[in-house]
Amino acid sequence: MVWIIENGARLPNPRIDISEEVGNWRDHGCLGLALDPAFLSNGRRALWSRNAQRNNDLNCTGASNDRAPLLLQIGGTIPTAMFSGYIGNDLNLDGFTKYAGGRNQRVLILLNIGGATPTMTRSEQLP
Repeated sequence: MVWIIENGARLPNPRIDISEEVGNWRDHGCLGLALDPAFLSNGRRALWSRNAQRNNDLNCTGASNDRAPLLLQIGGTIPTAMFSGYIGNDLNLDGFTKYAGGRNQRVLILLNIGGATPTMTRSEQLP
């Protein structure tokens, strides 16, 4: 869960609750989250991509690639569509599952496996 602290006190409801998505398999939580010191004014954050297949590898190609669940989530036929909501396929936790366009999760997977070679696989845990 991600909680908001306001004036030194935690607000009663979490901003994001993905505990059912990450609490019951290998990493037992979000892999990492960092906020820009000026987050309140610019909204910038950094987050390691989650694993859309729920296996022990993050990859862009092959039978168990992490791109396929993204495309299925948005409907499977129109790659520019998007799905709204904090769900398992929202790999950057911005509230949307996107396969194409700005801030899409497909690019996050590629960057997290090394950026230049889409056939690479990165085994969990991610740093």
